[in-house]
Amino acid sequence: MDAFIDLAARGKGGFLRYALSLALVLFMWLAVGSVPLALVVLINRGMPFEWQGEPAVPGPLSGIDPVLTFYVPVAFSFIALAAGLFASVRYIHGRPLLSLITPAAGINYGRVLTGFLIFLAFNVVGNVVSYLIEPSSFALSLEPWRLLVFAPIYLLLTAIQTTTEEMLFRGYLLQGLGRAVGRPAFAAFLSSILFMLVHLGNPEMSNGFLLAAAYYFCVGLWLSLVTVRDGTSELAIGAHAANNMFILIVNYKSSALELVPSVFKMTQAGPADMALSLGLFIVMSAAAYILLFSGNKKRIRQGAPAASSGQAPAASRPPGRK
Repeated sequence: MDAFIDLAARGKGGFLRYALSLALVLFMWLAVGSVPLALVVLINRGMPFEWQGEPAVPGPLSGIDPVLTFYVPVAFSFIALAAGLFASVRYIHGRPLLSLITPAAGINYGRVLTGFLIFLAFNVVGNVVSYLIEPSSFALSLEPWRLLVFAPIYLLLTAIQTTTEEMLFRGYLLQGLGRAVGRPAFAAFLSSILFMLVHLGNPEMSNGFLLAAAYYFCVGLWLSLVTVRDGTSELAIGAHAANNMFILIVNYKSSALELVPSVFKMTQAGPADMALSLGLFIVMSAAAYILLFSGNKKRIRQGAPAASSGQAPAASRPPGRK
């Protein structure tokens, strides 16, 4: 069995424990996590911001920046998810939360940085290609003071969101499925299906449902395969963070985070753009995988101390933030 998958054996397993844990995680994520946004809508008697073509509803909160009335409440759901995941892993399974990330005694932040830089490169290359193909689709949307004020909030909450998602999909679910099916590659496939499914409600799906679904699946599969191959989810954590944080540079129409301030904005999106995003991601991710692991054996750092080194859309018009 794969060393990363075997981290699940550090705790107590069994169907009932996994069922109880998943029920707790989903309750915290979907029920408790939805309370802040529900309160915003209740107090304002409707959405206080324009959302996917629907006008803002005038009310007590309608004059407040949507980063505070939309993104912060939505991001709270991932704080609730993190709490549910911690309670499940620590008290139901009886193993450390760190075992969802690495077998080592601590996190290798240099590896996280490597993953971050890889997906940062994906985004830069993808957007340059997109601009060369259709420069008229880019518009300057910079609001300096708004970006300066809200960027730290966005970066902090996004780091929490993406790390929590990685611990859930590339940690808890990948390890649990791996123990169940006995094949890490098949477990990576299954966890990627789940990753895709939870994103099918995103507004980006309107730009080409099947293409966007395939994009989410491919991103999830790459992150899962890299995690299994590397023996930790550190690369995936960094990559996911870079992918979502890049929205401060280039946001886009029909994004789930369209209300977040950015330097540029893509004002058009459709099936052709989604196909370009998918194609570019497949090519770049394959190249990145080869560069990362060609000629190298899997890194297994079971019980080794963490290194002390410092700490994607992944294509032109990514279908959404993962």
